[in-house]
Amino acid sequence: MNDLHKAFTVLGLEPGAPLEMVKRRYRRLALVWHPDRMTNAETKREAEEELKKINNSFDKLKKHFETEHKSGPRCRCQPAAAGPPPNYNSHAGPDPRRQQEDAERKRNAERARQASEAEAARKRNEERQRQAAADEAAQQAAESAHRTQQKQQAADEAMKAEALRKDENLRWKCAVIIGATFVALIAYCWIGCAARDIVHGIGKGWEDLQEQFKPKVESPRHNEPIPNPYIEPYNQIPGGTESPWRYAQ
Repeated sequence: MNDLHKAFTVLGLEPGAPLEMVKRRYRRLALVWHPDRMTNAETKREAEEELKKINNSFDKLKKHFETEHKSGPRCRCQPAAAGPPPNYNSHAGPDPRRQQEDAERKRNAERARQASEAEAARKRNEERQRQAAADEAAQQAAESAHRTQQKQQAADEAMKAEALRKDENLRWKCAVIIGATFVALIAYCWIGCAARDIVHGIGKGWEDLQEQFKPKVESPRHNEPIPNPYIEPYNQIPGGTESPWRYAQ
């Protein structure tokens, strides 16, 4: 295992991964292991050390891909280029260095997995928080709209009640005016009739009073003979008769 393979192991990738995958994994691990996201000093120091390893591994792989990368299995970044370590003996048992490197790789992979799970959990929490905030905002908007609707309904009901009150007052005023007019007409008729009776009574009394002071004239009796009065000759009308003179007297 060469230094490039170790860099792949630190990033949690298999040897031979392309540069684009290396960049994506680096951005993700740098975000996960950023010291500012840690809560206490111990985890912050551990994150700084891990981030230093990640940066070194990424720089090493980036430099390789930009300067000495070759296509094919013979490139140093490919799995086939690892080869057996020096002084390798198949009968000598497991190599402690290889075991240590495998354990380190497993630990890095486990850390990367935990970091991925933590990042996924953080994203889920953020999504739940955003959803809760959106639900709360929607609920507040619905409550605000409901309160606005209630206020509008109360205002409409108040306006209707005010209009009904004004109509009722107008009807009462009209009824009072009509009643007052009717009473005035009745009073006018009564006063007119009373004045007429008073004037008629005064006139009747005045006629009676005048009648008392008039001389009484006896009317002739039709059954009694009318005497023939004497008319002086100089008062007689030529050709006249005595009848008119009788009645003239």
